[in-house]
Amino acid sequence: MYKKMRFMSILFLFTYCTPDNVVSEIESSQQLENVLTLELSFGDEKTVSKDEFLLVNPQYIVVNYDGDIYVLDGEIENWKTKVFDKSGGEKLILGGYGQGPGEYTTPANPIVSRDGFLTVVDNIYRYNIYSPDFKFLNSVRWSNDRLFNNYLDKNNFRFRITTPYTVKVHSINDSERIISLMTGNISPEDKFPYFDVLFYENPDSLIEIARYNKKIANLFLSAPFRGDLLWDVTFDNKVIYTHSGFDIKKDRDDFYYVLNIFSLEDFSKSQIIHKYIPIEIAAEEKERYYKKKYEDTREGRIHLDILKDTKFHPSLLNLIADRNFIFVFVHQDKDAENVLVDVFDGKDMKHLSSAYFPFSPEAIKNGYAYRENKNEEGFYIIEKYKIAPAVYGK
Repeated sequence: MYKKMRFMSILFLFTYCTPDNVVSEIESSQQLENVLTLELSFGDEKTVSKDEFLLVNPQYIVVNYDGDIYVLDGEIENWKTKVFDKSGGEKLILGGYGQGPGEYTTPANPIVSRDGFLTVVDNIYRYNIYSPDFKFLNSVRWSNDRLFNNYLDKNNFRFRITTPYTVKVHSINDSERIISLMTGNISPEDKFPYFDVLFYENPDSLIEIARYNKKIANLFLSAPFRGDLLWDVTFDNKVIYTHSGFDIKKDRDDFYYVLNIFSLEDFSKSQIIHKYIPIEIAAEEKERYYKKKYEDTREGRIHLDILKDTKFHPSLLNLIADRNFIFVFVHQDKDAENVLVDVFDGKDMKHLSSAYFPFSPEAIKNGYAYRENKNEEGFYIIEKYKIAPAVYGK
């Protein structure tokens, strides 16, 4: 199960409530292998008794803490959220194509909270919220969100959502939520008018948690290697977030990624800083963008200048919280056979393990990893894998 590799990880805990930094240093000499065991697969004709639960084209998988598995499945004009129990049994179907209550036309980024509230972003105009007992609660339109629109006005921002796939909404309950999206400055003089923002909203207030300037001059030009805003919420209501293009520290020849932690209980902030090996961008990867004649426009020349100065890939690929554990997926060389995952205890601020996964899961919950795959006949299935206890430091 183990692959030997010598490395040093350093965790810094900085909390605004305390005057001094608390620094702990942890040495590890092992990385785990063979940590996933397939326990269940379902969704095809062999495992589903009702035709409406057969998987057609699964796009997203989310899982609640009861083990219920939500699969956003379908094709254009035929989207549904199919809910299975922890054993893969058919449970119920949510949503459906349309603009009525609980329906959607372009669904994206479903998220289920600790208490079971499901949120599905729908097109660029709204998001739908469902209760823990699978009832449709509300459809929130951005244009009707007073606090959000006040936030835009206060910061001289414009509503810049061009696709639902860049928006994430985590409904803590029916009145509190965490939201990330991209917005932009109204001023035409700004060289880089676009921002990734993360905020907390309740009925009385909106609190900006983080803002990152994306270094993008034009949304319709490719801007590779800029990184992404990655985040999730732990069981004890802490928002774990990082931007893989910005939250990076360098000390001489050593590189560290930064995990920011925002407590929803007292709004305190802390950090975990962990060493990683950056992956250099190959010349041929850049070359494909040099050939697109970006030099013909002002914005294109700006993008090319940034590309020429960018040496490394973004630090991370993904971030997933399971209970109070944090799974961090580190960017690896394109020829790497496995995915390197650093695992932290978000409550005690400890690095627990590093492991190689054979794939990047779409969901992790209660010690299980989930992914979409195809069976031997080429039909879609969902696979559920048990994660070895050693990954959690046990």
